Amino acid sequence: MSHDTDRSKTAAGETNPVTLEFLDRDLENDFAADYFDKTIKRLRYSIVLGFILYGLFGILDSWIIPEAKNQAWIIRYVVVCPYLAFFMLFTYSPYFRKVMQLSVAVTMLVCGFGLILMISFAGPVGGSLYYSGLILVIMFTFTLVYLRFIYAVSVSMVLLIFYNIVAIVKGHIPLPILINNNFFFISANIVGMLAGYSTEQYFRRNFLQTRVIKDNVNKLEDEISRHKGTYQELVRSLSLLKATVESTADGILVVDTTGKVTLYNPTFLALWKIPESLMALHDDNRLIEYVLDQLKEPDAFIALVRRLYNNPGVESSDVLEFKDGRVYERYSKPQRIDDKIVGRVWCFKDITDRKRFEAELIEYRDHLEELVGTRTEELSVLNNQLRQSQKMEAIGILAGGVAHEFSNILSTIKGSAYIIQKKLQKDDALNKYADQITASINKASDLAHGLLAFSRKQIIDLKPHKINEIVIRVKDLISRLIGEHIELTVELTARDLTIIADSNQMEQVLINLVTNAIDAMQKGGRLTMKTDLAEMTEDFIKEHGFGAPGHYALVRVTDTGTGMTERTKERIFEPFFTTKEVGKGTGLGLSIAYGLVKQHNGYIDLDTRPGEGTTFSIYIPIAEQKAEEVSVQDPPSVTGGRETILFAEDEADTRKIMTEVLRFEGYTVLEAADGEEAIRIFRENRERIDIALLDVRMPKKDGKEVYAEIKKIRPGIRSLFMSGYTADVIDNSDFREKGLNFISKASTPEEILAKIRTVLDEPGSSL
Repeated sequence: MSHDTDRSKTAAGETNPVTLEFLDRDLENDFAADYFDKTIKRLRYSIVLGFILYGLFGILDSWIIPEAKNQAWIIRYVVVCPYLAFFMLFTYSPYFRKVMQLSVAVTMLVCGFGLILMISFAGPVGGSLYYSGLILVIMFTFTLVYLRFIYAVSVSMVLLIFYNIVAIVKGHIPLPILINNNFFFISANIVGMLAGYSTEQYFRRNFLQTRVIKDNVNKLEDEISRHKGTYQELVRSLSLLKATVESTADGILVVDTTGKVTLYNPTFLALWKIPESLMALHDDNRLIEYVLDQLKEPDAFIALVRRLYNNPGVESSDVLEFKDGRVYERYSKPQRIDDKIVGRVWCFKDITDRKRFEAELIEYRDHLEELVGTRTEELSVLNNQLRQSQKMEAIGILAGGVAHEFSNILSTIKGSAYIIQKKLQKDDALNKYADQITASINKASDLAHGLLAFSRKQIIDLKPHKINEIVIRVKDLISRLIGEHIELTVELTARDLTIIADSNQMEQVLINLVTNAIDAMQKGGRLTMKTDLAEMTEDFIKEHGFGAPGHYALVRVTDTGTGMTERTKERIFEPFFTTKEVGKGTGLGLSIAYGLVKQHNGYIDLDTRPGEGTTFSIYIPIAEQKAEEVSVQDPPSVTGGRETILFAEDEADTRKIMTEVLRFEGYTVLEAADGEEAIRIFRENRERIDIALLDVRMPKKDGKEVYAEIKKIRPGIRSLFMSGYTADVIDNSDFREKGLNFISKASTPEEILAKIRTVLDEPGSSL
């Protein structure tokens, strides 16, 4: 009996008259969830409004209670407003649904307590006026935030009690005003309670009515399903079919054999932009007339439609293109019921994006193929340049090795020729042959120097120089070499471009290029030398296949001569390669230019076409230092001496002939065939030896190791290093940094003797 009573209460939706809660717990829980869904949006709007009002009323603080505005602002902007902002974020938390009413009540209390605290230090005037803010909080509590009745009443009572406690304790509000305030406060509470009570009753009544309606509908549906199961199954099938048709992404249109539209979905209307009013006519012919203006080929469209209607059993598939760029795929199939054709189904699929993507893919593929082709071509060019660079490097290594061995042989021949010339009388008939030998030796020496220059193993004296001054000196040198059939033009940049270079070597580079240009203009032409500032960017390097980012001094030598073929251009910098007749050139001019430019960390490039002339471009890095003055030095004078020389050289022929040269000039020579022997001889003759002439590379101990040992024995000993490997100087900075003296084996006996004399005559003790 009790169970039946509970069910009747539940059915009736009885509520607690005070709290208004449903007596059925499940029903109350369902209501709470429904109440949350219906009020959450308004609650958030109300919190935003409260945040704005609470903040804006801070303006009144500076007017009503200027002496206490700072305390009021702390409550508003440090406590209450940040709390409201936090609470706003909290409403989006999944946990908020469970504590919505309690958390809203706490929020209203925080707002009210804030105002009461401001009343506590606001003074008589402020305390009399700020209570109106409490009334505003009560209005929010009972109406805007949709706080449940029981929670709203609790909040209002707590605020009323707390307000009176503060007012009585502080005592700054006159009793008549306090009574007046309480009268309005209690009146606002009563009005709010009535409004809150009736609002919650409305929500609960509406919820209960909706639930009852749903229950009745469910009962009715159960009743229908029991008595009309077959009909319900048919309805379910039709509903499923309709839902399927309406939810498909393709546009569906079904037309019977009379031309009447029997089924369509919203996608079809959206794809064809057909209004509902037109679809209400269910006339396929009217639809066709409406859509024709949208198509690029309306005649083909209508022709296919007519053909399919005249042949009901035919299926078709095609693509429709629209004037605005849309592309649809159309598929049509006859509709059959029990093998009888009752109509036709049309299916339309929007493939605009797919077609656009396909077009973009094709465009991207074409672009990619173009890039691959361009990159392949670039890689081919770079590969050719790399192969050419590797070939030039290999030739350079070979040339350097040959030059070294050649220099060792020449040093012996030079020494022998020197002694012969010194021993012959001036009127001796053999002098002319000795002179021929010397001339030939000098030519061979120049050849060796050329090979060293190409292999970038030539000694260079790097100093700051102005590129324009180098070009001017070259112009002065070549002016007398150019005949009247060649016009010489020099164009100098106005910029003050300074480079770190060996001015003699750079002049040699330009002279070699000019000589090549003159040879290419046998019938006359124009020769131009031009300077400018060039910048190598990443695009420049990518386009030309060489260089490093930075600024360069650019020198261009241009002729209007015969030009070169591509095959000649590929080999133009190779040693001994020449297009001249036999006996009219060594083939080293451009090779030397190439090697010297590379040795200056520069780049050389040429642009040429047969019959159109050639332009050589030289790029040398710009320097920050100021250029130095170039002075012409007199050739060294050869004088001998009576000093004692320790001469360490592992090459027997070189050692023998050089020893004879030194002794011929009056020196006493102590010979050593390797480093250890040199150290031993020095120990035995430490007081006699005035200078150590040391080969850099020797067996057992090299020249620098020997020098380190003998320097320990006698710190002030003078020394002079010799080597046929110029890389011993170029690749090792110890010689220059420590102020050591060096001379190449390729030097003439006169140069070696002069260098020895210079070292011996240097100021400072040799003890």
